[in-house]
Amino acid sequence: MEFKIIYQICTFPQNNSKGRYCVRKLIFTKDILVKCEYYQYGERNLNKLNKEITRMNYKYQYIDSHNFDDINIPQIKYL
Repeated sequence: MEFKIIYQICTFPQNNSKGRYCVRKLIFTKDILVKCEYYQYGERNLNKLNKEITRMNYKYQYIDSHNFDDINIPQIKYL
């Protein structure tokens, strides 16, 4: 079974004092969303995630927000 992984990364930290960024990992098979995972990353771990995304050629989107409250999950055919 072939999977497509897409990361959505908030460009602003959720809490300025801790510097935590919201990250959403979407896993699709064909056009169907299989799993949606939410993570909190510090700036150091965000750099590690960026290296993994580059190395594995995953798709990603930067979201100009602090969190994903008003952000819908995209359809795979539009990415």
